[in-house]
Amino acid sequence: MRCLASLLVVGVSLLLLAADGESQQPITWDFEDAVAGKLPSGWSASKTGTGEGSVWRVTSDADAPGGANVLTQCSSAGPNGLFNLCVADVTRLTDVDLTVSFKALNGDLDQGGGPVWRYQDADNYYVCRMNPLEDNFRVYKLVQGRRIQLGTANVEAPAGRWHTIRAVQQGNHIQCYLNGKLWLDVKDDTFSGPGKIGVWTKADAMTEFDRVLLMPAGADASSGAFNDLLLRQQIAAIQSRLPDQSHAMRDVAYHFGNLWFAADLQNWPLANFYWKETQAHLRWAVAIKPVRKDAANQVIRLHDILQSMEKTQFVGVTSAIEKQDRQTFQTAYRQTIEACYDCHKASAKPYLRPQVPQHPPEPIINFDPSAVWPR
Repeated sequence: MRCLASLLVVGVSLLLLAADGESQQPITWDFEDAVAGKLPSGWSASKTGTGEGSVWRVTSDADAPGGANVLTQCSSAGPNGLFNLCVADVTRLTDVDLTVSFKALNGDLDQGGGPVWRYQDADNYYVCRMNPLEDNFRVYKLVQGRRIQLGTANVEAPAGRWHTIRAVQQGNHIQCYLNGKLWLDVKDDTFSGPGKIGVWTKADAMTEFDRVLLMPAGADASSGAFNDLLLRQQIAAIQSRLPDQSHAMRDVAYHFGNLWFAADLQNWPLANFYWKETQAHLRWAVAIKPVRKDAANQVIRLHDILQSMEKTQFVGVTSAIEKQDRQTFQTAYRQTIEACYDCHKASAKPYLRPQVPQHPPEPIINFDPSAVWPR
């Protein structure tokens, strides 16, 4: 666990150095680290209009350009006036160079889709989309939920195949490319400030999206806003690879369980080792998720609970190990278990009832302090 923490620190340090560099690299979402069947972390589903629809999940497509995982609008229930949206939460840029790969799967009312940018909310944004049913490529603005066409071109991009849409906006100038060719070139002043980016389909259009690439353009290319965004996105990617709190708590249970048997056999150096490991992993578990909520939606600050235990029950365990007093240790150990259970109950998890272990979690370690092999 300490190695993982060090990895995070080193990774963030390298990203900070990269953010200060002159070269620009795109922010990329390929959804390869996302959990199948769920929204990718950092993305939120929304909709313009009312009705069923806008169901977004990570699915699999072996032919996808960025890897097997893709982001898919899965609902075929959307009415004709509904626009399905999925936006990247951390993005907030004004001038963008945004590329999205997409594959239209199905749809009777509509098909295809495309990227959105300068997204203010579900009713206000720019969108560029390709519709294989109508064989047209268009750019719109959505103002208070009303779609207004800014440009159109007749072009074919058959469903069932991967295509790319690139939208570039600097100031009020918008250029939209389909499969590398510029088709739309318009100007509009409606949304002049920063907004999020995302992907879009209409009505019952079921569409896969992959390899979302975001580059800065215009003023944002030198403002530092893009590098800040890049840093946040890459830190989130590193964090997504770290163990969750339940994983860290398994490590706590492992060391705390071994502690009991080391002290029971009065192997005090080994007990001291497992006690230090227990505390270190418990601090890491709390750092992963320092705040929880109970059944009444009240905030439970795990960090405060841990600090209280460190000043009370933990002092007793430490003192017993230092004095090499087995009876005092066993009393302090049980008191620590009771305090842990109080924390579980406060976190609305009374079913997580700890106990004094019956068998050591680690069978390969010899707990006998008088053992002579291996030498």
